[in-house]
Amino acid sequence: MKHKLLIVTDYSETHTENFVAHMEEFFKDKDIEFKILIVDLKSNKKVINYGKLFNIGFVYGREALIKSLSTNYDFDYIVFHRTDFIPLNEYCNYEFDDRPKCLVNSIDEISFGVHPDFRPDGENLPNDYFYNGALMFSKEVFENVGGFSNNFWGDGYEDLHMLYKLNKLGYPMDKKIKKERVMNGIKIDYGNYGVINPVTKDMKRLFNGNFTCNVWVKLDEEIEKESYVFSRSGYHSGIKFTKKQRGDKQTFISCNLWNAKDEYIRVGDYPVQTDVWYFVSMNYSIETKTSNMYVNGSLVGSTFIEKPLKKYQYNTPIFVGCATNSTQTSRCFSDISIGELSFFDITLNENSLYKLYKNNIMSKEDYVVERPIGYYNYNSGYKSIIWDESGHGNNMILTNFVIPKINVVKEKSELYLPLRDRGNFGYIGNEFEKLDKTNYTGKTANKNMVLLQNLTNKKITNDLTECRYRVLKAEPFWDRHCKLLVQG
Repeated sequence: MKHKLLIVTDYSETHTENFVAHMEEFFKDKDIEFKILIVDLKSNKKVINYGKLFNIGFVYGREALIKSLSTNYDFDYIVFHRTDFIPLNEYCNYEFDDRPKCLVNSIDEISFGVHPDFRPDGENLPNDYFYNGALMFSKEVFENVGGFSNNFWGDGYEDLHMLYKLNKLGYPMDKKIKKERVMNGIKIDYGNYGVINPVTKDMKRLFNGNFTCNVWVKLDEEIEKESYVFSRSGYHSGIKFTKKQRGDKQTFISCNLWNAKDEYIRVGDYPVQTDVWYFVSMNYSIETKTSNMYVNGSLVGSTFIEKPLKKYQYNTPIFVGCATNSTQTSRCFSDISIGELSFFDITLNENSLYKLYKNNIMSKEDYVVERPIGYYNYNSGYKSIIWDESGHGNNMILTNFVIPKINVVKEKSELYLPLRDRGNFGYIGNEFEKLDKTNYTGKTANKNMVLLQNLTNKKITNDLTECRYRVLKAEPFWDRHCKLLVQG
């Protein structure tokens, strides 16, 4: 039996023509019957919803082909395709498979540049669980799964939710991998904290110019309002756990600065859970007047700061595990675990931060990126002193610790990886799209991350039956394919 394929893709003024032309050429010597359905989803929101777009293509695809081409094309399987991804080699296998899988195994730079989510260290995929670009389902499987979620507005997270659903329902995954990271750390309880009194000129100027700070941190107990990881006190520039309002269920980790006019600046927020380790970074560039927040080596927030940053007095200490020791209010102290902590007097880019996320800051005797101005891995110290392993002498003094409690901290994660073919795909997006990622890393990213966490704690629902839309037009595209205009 010959299976019929439907390719559902999003509409792009820039790429659709190139995509269809390429697919026609790619399938020319293959014995695969296929149609392409291009879905142009209009909404009052300014960001895309790939999950809803793909669901519409699946539910209405057959009828759209009937209306536009007068053909009763009843497809057996479907590939949900990004229009900015194109197959490049013969390992891009579009033949029928009743197992859900990702056709993309690697991404190549072609035309305008690399994929926006490319790993900065040059690896082929943005992450091990990448599940995007071109996803194949049999008709039966996609119906059983209940489609993509309709709730993710902005580029991203609907694919991760689908991967969760497939794993939950027992569909075959490639394998389960366990990752473990071992590092030293300290446990900070309420009333216990560390103090770094800057010794060197560059540490005394921390937050006064170009800088990058990084910390591995875990929230051990839920908080009422806020809980500091570290700060330069007085005007607390640094990183903290926070809730937007008392009583909120969701906790965020945030990066914070002050400018020369004593105005507070929230660089970014990222939703977190207790007992989960995060690698959090904040940088600032005088040249671009921009501060960025990164979690696990990826950008999650960016803020343009028009006015210069606040100039701290050189003797202003840096507190670890509290906002300041000048007041004893409960909000100032934390119940957290802290792993590797580092400060730089330069603006490290995403490439460098991803390397730090994947490696200890010091690998054997060499630094993975530049030499920090302060580096604390808790490998050595004396009584209540933690040595600055950068060699600059900006040591950390632990307060209310009789003996430094050096604990082994382990980061563990389990990932169920999607089935993949060996296909190599090219990305044909342009530089503007590469830079304009606010809907992914800014405006909607945090909201979608919280939504993903909430959905994974709930019963799996049938999102196909909940997909609401209104068909505006179905018309032929290149004679044998179809373009569908819908209001979502």
